[in-house]
Amino acid sequence: MQSLIDRNFTSVWSEVAGMEGQKRYTNAIRVGEAQASPFVFLKASTYSSRVYIQGNGWGRLPKKLRKLALKGCVELDLQAAQFGIVVFLWGIRGAKQYTIVGLDGGIKLWGELLNWIGCKDDVDGEAKARIKAVVYTIVFGGHQGVILDTYTESASTDKERDALQTKCLHLLDHPLLQKLVASRDRELKRLEKLVDFDQMPVDAFGKSLDYNARYAAALTEATCHNDTQKQRKSKNQPCEKILTQYHLRFKARGKAVRSLMAQIVQSHEALIMLELVRHLKQEANIVPVLFLHDSMIVKIKSGTCGIDVLKRIAKNVTAFCKNRGYATKLRLEFL
Repeated sequence: MQSLIDRNFTSVWSEVAGMEGQKRYTNAIRVGEAQASPFVFLKASTYSSRVYIQGNGWGRLPKKLRKLALKGCVELDLQAAQFGIVVFLWGIRGAKQYTIVGLDGGIKLWGELLNWIGCKDDVDGEAKARIKAVVYTIVFGGHQGVILDTYTESASTDKERDALQTKCLHLLDHPLLQKLVASRDRELKRLEKLVDFDQMPVDAFGKSLDYNARYAAALTEATCHNDTQKQRKSKNQPCEKILTQYHLRFKARGKAVRSLMAQIVQSHEALIMLELVRHLKQEANIVPVLFLHDSMIVKIKSGTCGIDVLKRIAKNVTAFCKNRGYATKLRLEFL
């Protein structure tokens, strides 16, 4: 990792220097922190099947900077992984057509949605990043208010925020996203019925997921927040609406069920990534450099035969996905 970064650091810094305003300032700090500590530490999450990158390393940089830093490596990326998984899990009809490879080598889904909102020529990739954030927010249970906040968070002025909000609302009118939201809501209702009858859902590994612990944690968090608002109100300070005990329980239940749904989706993503890891462990000439939740960046030690090996691995993992019904595939990208 360190030798790669030292070799590519000039390119990374040149890219940061070409940015403007707050974006340049923020990324300069990120790059400096990553340069000071190039090690990557992974941390497990309590209510998730994922591992997360801890600290301010290279894995937490924007995608464009990360690719420059790791130039010379190969990224094995699951294409639209979470979308492809829920297409299978939630039985979304007519959605698989969007997971085929488009003319640019990428998943057709993103090109279709970019064209829908009039951003076909997305030079810097910002529109695509916003669309991805919307899709994943829907998958993990976010309502329309959260989706709008996610899409407009990069806006620096009210005018820009209004323009992005209009585009986001138009994006949500796409028939595919309407199907995605409807299927997500059906899945939430299914999980609610299960926990109402004390039947715990299972993840991709056959493990029962604990609803009660999630509910208790969510209720404690909601109650503490509500108590804070009561204190603010008693001091005539601005505060949010004070919730009744019934509404606190309702809020906690919703959060706990969304957490269950998210972990089920993430467990299937983890299952695919473990299949990738299993293949990579058999290849001494392939060195893992960075592990992300739906992709892995590797370095070929020597020779050109490593490329053929990676192509074979990508083919095998894609076949694994197809056999299980996931509408996703593993794609190689040479950085």
